[in-house]
Amino acid sequence: MSGGAWADVQNIYRRTGGTWVLAWKKYTPVSGTITPGQANGSLTSASGASGVPVSNTVTAQGANGNGSYTYNWRIGSVSDGGALPNISNANAQAVTISRIVTNNTGTINGTLICTISDGTSAVDVSVPYNLSYSNRN
Repeated sequence: MSGGAWADVQNIYRRTGGTWVLAWKKYTPVSGTITPGQANGSLTSASGASGVPVSNTVTAQGANGNGSYTYNWRIGSVSDGGALPNISNANAQAVTISRIVTNNTGTINGTLICTISDGTSAVDVSVPYNLSYSNRN
């Protein structure tokens, strides 16, 4: 290509009644984070050789995009190859996870993933988890 012009336009404003108003905003794909940085839960019990630890609540936050986000959580991995942990509400912004853990297993860990979407773009963000159980007997 020869000649021509190119511009990287961020926003376009128009003047209305003596005031500048936003007429068009450049679209930036969705990004996101999860806080806190780990989903951990532990349970110590005298009631048997297994228990169901529940993690702390982790929350995904979307940014950029059009500002209207949906959340979809899933388990990315589990260390013992057993049943995947349960997610409290896979389409909520904030979730907890839980699973039966035995004295034989002691601790399971892995990755919890959230897909944040605004209908135009999406991003996967992840957080490690650790669920542990111990029996006092």
